[in-house]
Amino acid sequence: MKIYNYTVIFESLDAGGYDVLVPAIPEICTFGETRKEARKMAEDAIKCYLESALQRKELTAAGRNDIVTGGGEYGESDKHRTPGRDN
Repeated sequence: MKIYNYTVIFESLDAGGYDVLVPAIPEICTFGETRKEARKMAEDAIKCYLESALQRKELTAAGRNDIVTGGGEYGESDKHRTPGRDN
């Protein structure tokens, strides 16, 4: 299984909460009331995107069970480790 890192951008909103963007996957845009919730939403969005791409055969992986998100401690890093495709 290969692990890929995705940079996630958290944008603080004046009305409260955080918009979340994943530059490598422009289709993803999500939101969270807190930064912790926004991170969880980003992990879920990346996982859903990759599972969908596998179903459409847009990428391959060792197995669908290999798609998990997370991996690092929540903190300064806004990068998420997510298994992707094997080349």
